[in-house]
Amino acid sequence: MKTLALGLISASLLGYCSVAQAVSVTYNIKVTIDSSTTGELVGNTYLGQTSYDDTDLDRTKDSQDLPLTSFRFNFQGVDYGLEDDPDAVASFSQGNFLGVNYTGPDFAISPGFSDINGSSFFYQPNNSTLKATGPVEYKPVPEPLTILGTGVVLGALPVLKKEYSKRKKDKDA
Repeated sequence: MKTLALGLISASLLGYCSVAQAVSVTYNIKVTIDSSTTGELVGNTYLGQTSYDDTDLDRTKDSQDLPLTSFRFNFQGVDYGLEDDPDAVASFSQGNFLGVNYTGPDFAISPGFSDINGSSFFYQPNNSTLKATGPVEYKPVPEPLTILGTGVVLGALPVLKKEYSKRKKDKDA
């Protein structure tokens, strides 16, 4: 029993170690057109997902861009991707993710200046006047190993508690 519990903990720790040194990082993207905009898009929400490889991320640089490895964003029923902006990047300041810098045919997503909360969406069809703006929200997508590791640790806790209680009872007897 003790060997099983130690094996489970070791496996989960190995999973967590690999997550800490992750190579591919994925975020879900959510844009909600804010009320400072006028027109039919106010309150609409648009979703997407983006990924980048953080192998070359330098946490000491004040400013750094890494190329996106994937980008999908659905705006008004049209799916946009890296084929629409092959130069799209993930922007960082001292290793902190600021957001995506992506320019589509009629819109742009810009990173924040000092943190991720300043990331913005701009819609300007046919280079006309600005039609819509809104904040961009990023939510990290957990890696499968993170989910698996959490499950293993939570599953091992009752086993460890039982083993601890048994040892304590034997010791007190």
